[in-house]
Amino acid sequence: MSRKTVDDLLRGWAARHAPSEAQGRDLAARIGDGLSQGQTLTPKEDATGRRPWRVPARLAWAVGGAAALLVAAAAFLLIRSGRPGSPEPTQLGRVSEAEMEGSRRLFRELDTLFGGELRAVVESEAGVHLNLAPAAGGPASDAVPLLVRVTVAVRKPGEAEWQKAFEADILTRTEELVEAVPDPGRGNRIVLWACSLPDGKMAVEASLRLADLDGCRPSTPLVASADVTAVLTPGKPKQILAVKTAEGEYRVFLIAVPLPGRRSAPCSST
Repeated sequence: MSRKTVDDLLRGWAARHAPSEAQGRDLAARIGDGLSQGQTLTPKEDATGRRPWRVPARLAWAVGGAAALLVAAAAFLLIRSGRPGSPEPTQLGRVSEAEMEGSRRLFRELDTLFGGELRAVVESEAGVHLNLAPAAGGPASDAVPLLVRVTVAVRKPGEAEWQKAFEADILTRTEELVEAVPDPGRGNRIVLWACSLPDGKMAVEASLRLADLDGCRPSTPLVASADVTAVLTPGKPKQILAVKTAEGEYRVFLIAVPLPGRRSAPCSST
């Protein structure tokens, strides 16, 4: 499974879709023929007197896809920027309606742009990374987009409010096994799989290793590890780990939210 930054992927996509030399020569020849015949390159007026430009379908798809991707990504990152502390650590792990919509749009646009090879979008303080890999036969027919958030809340000694020490969002599909490395510099690793249950809840299996939770990168950083099998109520954070040290109290929360646009299907039987 490959992991690339959005910048790397967009550069690769642009290179793959650049016109060939033959296409360039053909276009130049057609322009030359038109000019030699006294034709102009101005568009025709419609009934309203306006001159509608017609963009070639391939170019329209490329420009529209890239623009939609950038708009969705920008909106997604702006929505997630900064959140004040809270007296209740659970509140720091919640997902707002605006975040859900931004996540849904981001996943949809990226999935369209990369032709069904998108396995996951991993977003953290370190940036946005994509997991790309062809899926044999494509995604499961009943798979739906899903947002899984891992949040670490910390309360320092003598303080009343909890603050976020770490947060990672993983956009994927139900019944998709995902390995995410949000902030590789810290050695973090999250492996998860989730599906919808008949009662509307989410079954999630996850293995987490979160390092340097106190953010100061000492010689022996604080590391939290957990293997989790949980049934989650969509949109409700569940505490999966609690750690207390001389530097403070730490709580790790997991939340799963099916993204709007399609009803979740129950886990497939094996």
